[in-house]
Amino acid sequence: MRSYSLVRLHSTKGSFSIPPAIHAWLSLRLSIERREEKLWDAIQLIGQFVSSNDNDLGDANIWTSEMQALVHIETCWLHIQAHTEFFSSLGAKNNFDSRMEALGRMAGMFQRQGKWRHAEELYMKVIDTVKAVHGLEHPRALTNMNNLAKTYWSQGQYQEAERLQVLVMETRKRVLGTEHAHTLTSMNNLASTYWSQGRWAEAEKLEIYVMKTRKDVLGEDDPCTLTTMHNLASTHWSQGKLSEAEDLEANVMIKRKIILGEEHPHTLTSIHTLAGIYADLGRWKKAEELGVHVVKGFEKVLGKDHHSTLTSIQNLVSVYTHLSQWEKAEVLGVQLIEKFGRILGQQHPDTLTSGIAVAWIYHQQGRLKEAEDLAMHVIPQMNQVLGPDHPYSVNSIANLAYIYKAQDRLHLAIHTMTKATALFSRKLGEKHPYKLRLVRIKLCWNGRDK
Repeated sequence: MRSYSLVRLHSTKGSFSIPPAIHAWLSLRLSIERREEKLWDAIQLIGQFVSSNDNDLGDANIWTSEMQALVHIETCWLHIQAHTEFFSSLGAKNNFDSRMEALGRMAGMFQRQGKWRHAEELYMKVIDTVKAVHGLEHPRALTNMNNLAKTYWSQGQYQEAERLQVLVMETRKRVLGTEHAHTLTSMNNLASTYWSQGRWAEAEKLEIYVMKTRKDVLGEDDPCTLTTMHNLASTHWSQGKLSEAEDLEANVMIKRKIILGEEHPHTLTSIHTLAGIYADLGRWKKAEELGVHVVKGFEKVLGKDHHSTLTSIQNLVSVYTHLSQWEKAEVLGVQLIEKFGRILGQQHPDTLTSGIAVAWIYHQQGRLKEAEDLAMHVIPQMNQVLGPDHPYSVNSIANLAYIYKAQDRLHLAIHTMTKATALFSRKLGEKHPYKLRLVRIKLCWNGRDK
């Protein structure tokens, strides 16, 4: 077949492809029934591939392998979409459960590769089909609902994610029990959504319970336990508990390096978080060193446009900003606005926070009109998407106050900063370090005003 150019062998071991013309000719030779049969063969093969790799968390090559398989998954998805009765006919199939499992894994691969809209649509189809056959409380329905909620979370749709996660958690508590592994996963995911909504006290409470239970049931070195420890460290970081956050995340990072390897995405995520903690502790050079390492690692393992890569660049922009490396910070920040906007949408929280970061860079460069215009463009959208008392929204208002101060509009600056400190007090408490810093700045401005 190779001598007749019917197949092409690739450098990747065991990898080959069929030229498009040959592929199209073969498809035309098959009946509709045979095409559907072969489509299911492909979907089942993908399901087996994902299944075998999902359990091997120590193999960082899984992510690269899935990227290579993505083109085949997207082709299967195109065929599914073209088959108008694909899902409606599944209830009559003898191998219904295995097919639903394969489709769920296919959606999971979309999710891991950042193809969230594909994942969302496929998860919804699977959930509706499973519920119609087995009912809401079936484990596969709950698993796919949980994964759909994670997909909503990845797209910044936190209210939709919370609604589904609460439903799944309460159902699993009733059906499986509070300490069941699936129930704990639901609690952990709900805590992540609380964190993203700025509800850090609620997130912390859930994470502490899940961490303690997983340590007792699974052990401290289990990947699921480490995930909860990492999440709790992130919550402590957001709460301003920097010492606790550093100790916990450093422990997770060391364990992940040993168990998963230096380049595994979970290891890189821990290093990313630790770099952010170091930045808030004022250890900027160490934060920069780790930040650059993480960006290069994610680019190598996941690609330049993957969400984890872009998030790690956000952290590096913050570090460069504090080091007064404005040109580096601006270039990366503007790139993030464009990429997040293109991939996630203009109103995704990551796009909006990148906009606020660039507005702050313009402010520091003395480009005050550009800074004000960008901040005034982003703040109303952030209030709409996240709510006016979300920490990101409040932080953007505080940044606008700094811009007003630099423009010598002192009365407006003090008024805006007063609004920010009041919102922070209500959301984070009177003793949060960032809130206290803003109060000191406002008092200083008031003193000058007198």
